[in-house]
Amino acid sequence: MTTRIGALPRGLKALLAGTASLALAATLATAPASADPGKEPTTINEAKAQVEKLQTEAAAIDQDYAGAQDRLAKAEASLKTKQADVRAQRGKVDKIKKAVAQYALVQYQNRGVDTTTQLMMTSSPDTVMRQLSVMDRVELTQRGILQDYQTQVANLNDMARSAETEVATIEASKADMAESRKASQAKVAEAQRVLDRLTEEERQRIAAEEAEEARQAQERAEAAEQDQGTDRRDQGSSRSNDRSDSGSKSKKKSGSSDEGDSPKAPAGSGKGAQVVAYAKAQLGAAYVSGGTGPSYDCSGLTMMAYKSAGRTIPRTSQAQYGSGTSIAKGDLQPGDLVFYYSGISHVGIYVGGGQIIHASRPGKPVGYAGLNSMPYMGARRY
Repeated sequence: MTTRIGALPRGLKALLAGTASLALAATLATAPASADPGKEPTTINEAKAQVEKLQTEAAAIDQDYAGAQDRLAKAEASLKTKQADVRAQRGKVDKIKKAVAQYALVQYQNRGVDTTTQLMMTSSPDTVMRQLSVMDRVELTQRGILQDYQTQVANLNDMARSAETEVATIEASKADMAESRKASQAKVAEAQRVLDRLTEEERQRIAAEEAEEARQAQERAEAAEQDQGTDRRDQGSSRSNDRSDSGSKSKKKSGSSDEGDSPKAPAGSGKGAQVVAYAKAQLGAAYVSGGTGPSYDCSGLTMMAYKSAGRTIPRTSQAQYGSGTSIAKGDLQPGDLVFYYSGISHVGIYVGGGQIIHASRPGKPVGYAGLNSMPYMGARRY
């Protein structure tokens, strides 16, 4: 029997979380007609789908916010460097300017006396010729100083214009951030209005369904991890026995090594294990637009997880998808990043057992989800 939406109390912001993760608005065109924000929901499932759609759109917009935030940070750092360069260049120009002034004074003082006149007016022509030779060399040097001055002034002007460009980029990034934040908040508010129409019983039902989904996803991930640990122990025992049998037949020379004795790194070891460990430590952390800790958006979580393992990756899900090495779905290992929706508006961390950890969307904390719980677009390894 279909449960109908009953009396409509307000509040309950904690249940702002629906059940899906991030997606671009264009991707959401594939959602059921019942999730259309323009249509009033008549059942709990329709309300749930509508909230899911709205919150997914909000989270997709948050990736635009993260991109603008990243551009802002880079522009501010670049501007700081360029301003320092401008100050240094201005000091260099001021220093050369003094030499140019001296050159101009000499030119002014000698402007009306030609060489013939100087020779006729002196009793020592040899002295005059030596002086003229020195003056020619000095003038050549001074001309070089003048040319250098002109070059340095041009460089200063170029640096100043470049700094102005960074200022313009900063202002544009701030405007983009404000616009994205406003659009995302509008989606969140619209989703809240849908939730406000539910009864307490209906909200509890949605919360219970989400809690059960999260519990099952975590159990699957933990079971896969235990199985992986058992496999590693079995492999280690097998290798130990093989070495023992081999040693009884042929004793190796002291100090020698055999690459065959070193097992290949198991799935999820090394860097991948560090990435997964970081993600697990963030379970329950709040979702925040533009967050890179202690609260996160989807790509903020993945970026910081890799940073913890000593690897720098781009800031947004789209940029992360454009880097790294493409991995087939069947070859996924713990620590690989998986991407969703046609606009690559969401990213999570594969943890094994067909599960991911991700920062899904506003109102829902960092948690587990099934690998195939969203439209899968690809994976990358870094």
